[in-house]
Amino acid sequence: MRLRIIWVGKTKNEHVRALADDYLKRLTRFARCEVTELNAARATAAREGIAEEGKRIISALHSQAYVILLDVAGR
Repeated sequence: MRLRIIWVGKTKNEHVRALADDYLKRLTRFARCEVTELNAARATAAREGIAEEGKRIISALHSQAYVILLDVAGR
């Protein structure tokens, strides 16, 4: 199994970055892992930015991938 984490934007908080690196290190014991960081959208309208990010995320996915979306404001 291979896990691919697609992350939009760069993490500026060093504590969050350290936690993410530690978690990734722990995961690699059980599966191959890779992290892909995509640049955050620079569009002027929020909807345009979300649509642009969505297109870049979809283009980064493999055709046979099982996708799980995590959203801070999601359910």
